[in-house]
Amino acid sequence: VPGSHGLLQAVDTELTVDSVEWCPLAGCRHLLACGTYQLWKPEGRPADGPPVRLGRLYLYSCNEDRSPCPLVEVQRRDTPAILDMKWYTFGDSPPWLEFVMKT
Repeated sequence: VPGSHGLLQAVDTELTVDSVEWCPLAGCRHLLACGTYQLWKPEGRPADGPPVRLGRLYLYSCNEDRSPCPLVEVQRRDTPAILDMKWYTFGDSPPWLEFVMKT
């Protein structure tokens, strides 16, 4: 319904969210991938040195049972910064997620 958008659920990802992608494959459309990207200046490093690029990949499952917290974290992985991601499907194979990282 146009104009009926609202907050589904707030999630603290600890790092800045850069990319989100729902899985397009029938039977897996409840899966949501979330990639983060954060610049960090470690103490003790030269001020003019490059920042460290941190990232994290989250995988959520969305329950359609109208619960107050429908997104359930299934998995998380610390990674270099995630710039973009895309679900891919091929024939009858399970879907896989590819993502671009920056170190």
